[in-house]
Formats: sequence, structure tokens, C-alpha cells
Amino acid sequence: MLNQNDLQAIRAIMQEEIAESEKRINDRIDTRIAETEKQINDKIDTRIAETEKRINDKIDTRIAETEKRINDKIDTKIAESENLLLEEMDRVQMFLESKINTVKGNLEELRQYYKITKLENDNTAILLKMIEELSRRIEELEKKSA
Repeated sequence: MLNQNDLQAIRAIMQEEIAESEKRINDRIDTRIAETEKQINDKIDTRIAETEKRINDKIDTRIAETEKRINDKIDTKIAESENLLLEEMDRVQMFLESKINTVKGNLEELRQYYKITKLENDNTAILLKMIEELSRRIEELEKKSA
């Protein structure tokens, strides 16, 4: 059998071996944990990057689609506005042409009235001259017969 000193020596060796074994196990665990942590972080980074790319692609696609829809609506509204303006301009043009034609008709009437009035004035002037000439001749005849 073993004496007390042998048992203590065995106990010291066992404690030493156990401590070294624990240290090796802890080192391995730390190494494995660090490796696993790195792998997890790499996977997370990769997945986050992939997710960001998919999200950015979807956002870009949706923005492009939205821009196209907005541009199409703007084009449609501009075309509708142009048509409304052109229709209004046609309506105003027809209205103004009607008014211009009315003014032209009135102007022609005024010209005819002016010509008639001028002719009447000319005729009146001629008649006055004739009357004056007749009055002068009558006076001369009255003087000769008196």
C-alpha cells in the first residue's frame, strides 16, 4: 500500500495533470468558440450583404417602376392639358373670327353709308349751285325787266 506522501505526490501530480488538461480543454474551447464566432459573424455578414443587395435591387426596381408610372401619368396629363388648351384656342379663334366678320360687315355698311352720304352731299352741293345759278339768273332777268 501507498503511504501518505505517495498519496499526496499522486494527488499533486493528478491535480497538475487535471489543471493542464483543464487548460488544454479551455484553450480548445476558446479556440472553437472563437472559430465558431468568426464563422457565425462571417455568415451573418454574408447574409446581411446578400439581404442588403436584394433589398437595394428591389428598391431600385420599385423606384424605376414608380418613376415610369409617374412619367407616364405626367405625359398623359400634359397631353390632356395640351388638348384642352388647343380646344379652347380653337373655340376662342372661332369666336373672334365671328366677331371680326361682324365688324367687317359693320365696316362695309359704314363705307356704303359714307359713300351714300358723300353722294348726297355732292348732289346737295350741285343742287345749291344750280339754285344759286337760277337765283342769279332770275335776278338778272328781274333787273332787265324792271
